[in-house]
Amino acid sequence: MGALSRWLARMDGSRPEAVGGEAAARQKTMRLAIIEGTGWATMSGIGENFFSAFAVFLRASNVAVAVMTSAPLLLGALAQLLGAWWIDRFRQRRVMLLHVLNLQALAYAFVVLMPLLFPGHAVPLGIGCALLTMFLGNITIPVWISLIGDVVPDAQRGAYFGHRWRVLYLVLSVANLGGGLLLAHYEQLGWVWAGFGALFGLAGLARLITAQLFPLHYEPEYKPVAAEHFTFWDFLKRAPRSNFGHFAFYAALMNAGANISAPFFVVYMLRDLHWTYTEFTVNAITMLIAQVVFFRWWGHIGDRHGNRAVLIATSCVLPILPVLWACSTNFWVLFVAQIISGASWSGYNLAIQNFIYDAVTPAKRAKVYAYYSLINGIFIFIAGTVIGAWLANHLPSDYRLGPLHVTFLSSLPAVFIISGLVRLVVLLVMAPTFREVRQHEPIYPGTLLLRQWSGEAVTGVLVEVATRITGAFRRK
Repeated sequence: MGALSRWLARMDGSRPEAVGGEAAARQKTMRLAIIEGTGWATMSGIGENFFSAFAVFLRASNVAVAVMTSAPLLLGALAQLLGAWWIDRFRQRRVMLLHVLNLQALAYAFVVLMPLLFPGHAVPLGIGCALLTMFLGNITIPVWISLIGDVVPDAQRGAYFGHRWRVLYLVLSVANLGGGLLLAHYEQLGWVWAGFGALFGLAGLARLITAQLFPLHYEPEYKPVAAEHFTFWDFLKRAPRSNFGHFAFYAALMNAGANISAPFFVVYMLRDLHWTYTEFTVNAITMLIAQVVFFRWWGHIGDRHGNRAVLIATSCVLPILPVLWACSTNFWVLFVAQIISGASWSGYNLAIQNFIYDAVTPAKRAKVYAYYSLINGIFIFIAGTVIGAWLANHLPSDYRLGPLHVTFLSSLPAVFIISGLVRLVVLLVMAPTFREVRQHEPIYPGTLLLRQWSGEAVTGVLVEVATRITGAFRRK
């Protein structure tokens, strides 16, 4: 017991002196954040990523699938307001992260059990329990953003988060592939229910185990500033005159345009293209692996050239992505589309996160992120469950434009085209309205895209891998 007590004392993140001083405590927490993040990646890869497939398996309608995909973002935004309130009220970030994520892990058991016990209400119960797990996870987001934002040095932010997300998406890809193969195996046995039960059980277990690392994190003292208090209504009133407000609405509108089509890709693959769970999984992990390759490169680019340049460059590609799904049903064409998608969304999402870190002071960070998420969630919910679902249910699959006659497999390809057009309008109208907030070396977005597809990012990964292997042999 004495040895265990001494080890726990050394690992206690609340005491920097126990781990060699504050600088060492920060570095240890940054490493633990990557390890802890693998639990989220595993949970997401074999849990959340299969929620829509589970809804399709339960024979959910287009509207139900849209709710399954869009509602978590609105509910999550409300949950994040709760998380931001917790920080200001109790100032205990590690404790909150530990207990809420334990509850999220336990909630996974109900995702399969409730539809199984009450088959007459399988769809609403299954979707409701899935939404509960995501609601609990979202409560912790502003808390974690606040904690890790205080830990990571400003100069290392782009490189660190680029590296962290690359590791997490590598784990996410492996978990997603393993989950798809496991589900395909159970499908061959005729035990699809058991397959989903195994996936969601393992997802909850992964979250439960890695959540126990939070007490070991270093937690700098949280010092809210009374003068920084402002309501959501204050945030909205300042938005038209605020650079961050313009950025927030740009990101929310772009995400809304994406979510017009996002809920229906799984439906399109499984119902219209009649893909197997294996084909569905391969397509999904292709995008994840592409993100793994590009995350760190985008992080370095953001540190050097600013996150706005990354945001605009990647946004130029986003309108094209859903249109590719409307132009072809060939598996390999869509495979390439997913590579382009992963390479683009990785830079876009990383730039969104890092722009918020750069633009918002630490005292405001949790609350502003929660307010941004609420705007984002409202727009995405309306785009998916109202606009997207209506279009999916009412658009025809057959079109005549003079001598041109086009017949789609369903109404969904037309939804994809509309999503691309909305993204293009948002890019053209909103992108010029906000500016970079940090010192940076200017670069044209077109130049960034040329560098991206010149092989620079892939070459960088290969050089890094070769360097690590060479270094390992030298040490040996």
